[in-house]
Amino acid sequence: MLKICIFLLIFNQLVIFAAWGANLQCDKISNIERFDCFPEYGSNQVECERRGCCWSPPIGHKKLTNDMDTPYCFFPKDFPNYSVVDKQTQSNTLTYTIEKQNSTFRPNEILKLQVKITFDTKTRLRVQITDPSKHRFQVPIFNREFKAYPKLNNIDETDYQIYINDNPFYIKIIRKSNGKAIFDSSVAPLIYADQYIQFSTRLINNIFYGIGEHQDSLSHEATWNRYTFWNRDIAPTINTNLYGTHPFYMSLDKQSNAMGFYLLNSNGMDINVNPTPALTFITIGGIVDFYVYLGPSPSDVIAQHTELIGRSQMPQYFTLGFHLCRWGYFTSDKLYDVIKRNRAIGIPYDVQWTDIDAMSERLDWTYDKQNFTLLPEIVRDLHEHGQYYVNIIDPAISNTPNYYPYESGVKQNVFIKQFDKDEPLIGVVWPGTTAFPDFTNPNTTQWWLEQASNFYDIIKYDGLWIDMNEPSNFVDGSINGCLGDRYDEPPYVPRVLGGALNSRTVCASSQQYLSSHYNLHNMYGHFEAIATYHALRSIQKNKRPFILTRSSFGGTGQYAAHWSGDNRATWEDLYYSIPNMLSFNMFGISQVGSDICGFSGDTSEELCVRWMQLGSFYPFMRNHNDDVSKDQDPAVFSKVAQDIMKKALMTRYALLPYFYNLFYKSNQFGETVVRPLFFEFPNDLETHEIDRQFLVGPALLVTPVLNQGEEKVNGYFPNETWYDYKSGDELKLTKGEYLTLEAPITDTNVHVRGGHIIPYQHPSQTTKQSRKNPFGLLVALKQNATSKFALGSMYWDDGESLDSIDTKNYNYFNFLANENGLIGKRVVYGYESRMILSDLKVYGLDKTSVSQVLIDGQFYDNFDYDSDKHVLRIKFFNVNMLLKDTFDIIWS
Repeated sequence: MLKICIFLLIFNQLVIFAAWGANLQCDKISNIERFDCFPEYGSNQVECERRGCCWSPPIGHKKLTNDMDTPYCFFPKDFPNYSVVDKQTQSNTLTYTIEKQNSTFRPNEILKLQVKITFDTKTRLRVQITDPSKHRFQVPIFNREFKAYPKLNNIDETDYQIYINDNPFYIKIIRKSNGKAIFDSSVAPLIYADQYIQFSTRLINNIFYGIGEHQDSLSHEATWNRYTFWNRDIAPTINTNLYGTHPFYMSLDKQSNAMGFYLLNSNGMDINVNPTPALTFITIGGIVDFYVYLGPSPSDVIAQHTELIGRSQMPQYFTLGFHLCRWGYFTSDKLYDVIKRNRAIGIPYDVQWTDIDAMSERLDWTYDKQNFTLLPEIVRDLHEHGQYYVNIIDPAISNTPNYYPYESGVKQNVFIKQFDKDEPLIGVVWPGTTAFPDFTNPNTTQWWLEQASNFYDIIKYDGLWIDMNEPSNFVDGSINGCLGDRYDEPPYVPRVLGGALNSRTVCASSQQYLSSHYNLHNMYGHFEAIATYHALRSIQKNKRPFILTRSSFGGTGQYAAHWSGDNRATWEDLYYSIPNMLSFNMFGISQVGSDICGFSGDTSEELCVRWMQLGSFYPFMRNHNDDVSKDQDPAVFSKVAQDIMKKALMTRYALLPYFYNLFYKSNQFGETVVRPLFFEFPNDLETHEIDRQFLVGPALLVTPVLNQGEEKVNGYFPNETWYDYKSGDELKLTKGEYLTLEAPITDTNVHVRGGHIIPYQHPSQTTKQSRKNPFGLLVALKQNATSKFALGSMYWDDGESLDSIDTKNYNYFNFLANENGLIGKRVVYGYESRMILSDLKVYGLDKTSVSQVLIDGQFYDNFDYDSDKHVLRIKFFNVNMLLKDTFDIIWS
């Protein structure tokens, strides 16, 4: 018996060796060129070779214990692939028919496919790969004509060219200017099955950005890694699928030319990273439908991407102020105490929020009339003080008897259905057993408006916070389990937290109006944001809706702001807030921030102070924490801490005109509000991985303290002119370099970039008060070839009207300065407002002295010039200095 076993063992090894030897394509593949043929758990040699793949321990490498490492099972070079059998050219479209002779190891493989390549614009193209014989699910958004760019008819006008290899089929997209491929699918085979699609592309660099939503650094290195997409309610955790789906990435080549890629697919997905460098996209449904953007600058890429998915909303002005919230006020008396104590110490403060504890039994569209008796009066009091109120709404609707939102929803057929029954799927969320609205159903939009309107009649809220909309579920699937069909248990499951698609959400097999939840899960929050947007437009008439959403998809920024979810009161989470907001600006959601001081866990005074300082530069600024942590609103801390927080907030409120102008440019042109340094300095390679500093627009560089106990901070300054924001002191640089800066707990390091003019406004405790105050201009001069100069602009409207831009009901100013003066010109005049300029600061004015100042030709003597710091300050105390059509200020 022993001899037989030994013989069989030897025979088996000989068979394996023979198989290996018969496939000479296996031993020619280096470690970094291996593409995983067994991305599921439990790879083994027998199953690997049944797939027709290579099995071999990595050469000269010991396998690590972590999940992602050099695969043992990988594709041979001659793995079966598709071949081109037909080609047609029409106008700006190339259409190919590709076929594969035999199925490989994935079930229900589709052997005949159609490839459609559309030359969309000069700098953007689209590739779709579909089953020509059968309709497959496609993302039901973005199917519109693009206003900004006409469709191309002459493909020679493009900045790219296409190369298609016939056998085996692969695509290369080449940048004409340098002949380099920016997309190259030749690195691994295309697999296209009913519930498994896989394709790869070589990266142009081993550093790339995007691929969200994940808790991660800003830049990603092309090492063995995996990013999973299946929207999930979970506190931000590394290597875990989180709240949103944005399969977009950007990379820069060695000449600093940027390119972007976006896969328009809403199904569960893994993106595997190889050190080749390459990315492999694995999605469990839909079609291959991707866009490639040519840039060539990082900002160009984002503009091209947001032109496709939709530009970020223009926010109401008050939403740029400071927001205060917590889950755990518990009573209206406690809530009112918090409001009054922060008013009393003069904290700039615009918006008060309530969480689910203000609801009656945690039921949507209610308030607790016992514990929050005074809530209607508190909201009226907020409005009387120029403040605003936002309340939370979770999508899950309690199925308790006689609860109107549920009873009316059943009648209007608005809830997600169980797969095999014409009745709502029931899960469990905060109020107990719940049904889940189907926001893809047209009936739901009207029903949602009705609920929102009914509650608005009781509480005059100013915005809505839509949370738990992944959708979150406290049981897996439903209270009755799931069908267990091919949607609940597909042949391949991405590496989702919990191991199953139904983990803490609804059944993938459940049915929605447009398709199965399997196809629509990652867009649930997106469709809720759309329905909420339309509800608020109807209720608040011509005002821009303010919505904060946790779950997001490509294009959500048109309708809602976003925050990074249930973070923790840790220094690590303080840091992660920076790459998160920078990434979401790339994803087209400009108004983004994190829960300041942390959502869970007790903060410390030092951490909260530092977080308030950093948060003063978030596009969306809210302090929020949970029901078991201690209070963390500014008024609960020491007088010293209160003063520091107030100082940081005053800086923010002063800069709101600058922020508002950036939001205008984001809405109209696709610019980012906050951005990484490499967006402005792509040729400086040192900037490419910096994510502990960031820029607000092109002109403000923020270098925050992110570690406990530090009173110095190390920051990188590109070879540019930089001034201290408050003092005007110029940094002396001869090249890009790291500098160690003093960073006492009282201050944040902010520097102004030469060549820019920043509008600001004297701050008050609310934006409503601040908007009545005079403006100022900060001129930061920069030397060019012949002289010093600075440029700037300012957008200004009533801060709330939905159609301000379309109707030109706004003012727009351009500013130009040199070493001798400043000229202002109002190029759009549509908003009647008395806009007064009260002061002017000029940094970098390299003169021995300034003896006179002329305003529109009239001498003015209220100015001060510091010849050591080269700073000129002018105060317009005795003149009625209006920001009018044109004005000039001359100094000498």
